[in-house]
Amino acid sequence: MQIREIVIYGKKGQIRRLPLNLGKLNIVTGKSMSGKTAVGAIIDFCLGDKDCNIAIGRVRECSSWFALLLQFSNEQIFIARQNPSPNQQSTNQCYIEFGKDIDVLQIDVSKPNTNAEGVVDIISRKLGISENLHLPEEGQTRQPLEANLRHALFYCFQNQNEIASHKILFHKQDEEYVTRAIKDTLPYFLGIIDEKALSLENERSDLRRQLARENRRLKELSMLRGGGLDRAIVLLCYCQKQER
Repeated sequence: MQIREIVIYGKKGQIRRLPLNLGKLNIVTGKSMSGKTAVGAIIDFCLGDKDCNIAIGRVRECSSWFALLLQFSNEQIFIARQNPSPNQQSTNQCYIEFGKDIDVLQIDVSKPNTNAEGVVDIISRKLGISENLHLPEEGQTRQPLEANLRHALFYCFQNQNEIASHKILFHKQDEEYVTRAIKDTLPYFLGIIDEKALSLENERSDLRRQLARENRRLKELSMLRGGGLDRAIVLLCYCQKQER
């Protein structure tokens, strides 16, 4: 997957297009405060980031939608996401379209047809990220985690402050829960755990959980059975006293 074009839709109907050269290093230059920093945030937002981290300023004030034209080996995918209003942190209105040679000028993004979760799911499957599930070790309370497009981007992006930091290696590593997500998903993306081994490990973990549930159920039944016998003995003794 490569980004063929970044597109910004203005509130007055204008369209600003930033074409990129496929298979080459693309360097975005410009004067200070001209919107260079917003490029990375626009890409991240269109690819399903939970929050819009495009800085409040000219780009946010004048834009209605942000979009990407993605190039795959034999197909293009166009993704657009609505710009949040000034009092919102995010928005879930998205538009997606598939084609061989998409003309962004002919697309009506004002009619959303999916949401951010749908975009992440579609692109994850398009990239070949198969079904996977990392199950925490027994005794841990955190939820199982399935690697997807959003996790893959931890290893693709780096902001300016992340590059300069001697404590951070991966994108968003300093955010809450991200470090744990990186540890859980990195082996999958590196191929250390293949899909068959991952499936067998998940099956084993599931069987262990079933065994634990059955053991608890058996213990509860044993306790109820024992308690019922004790009550029966007490009741029998009481009846015998009454007869006397």
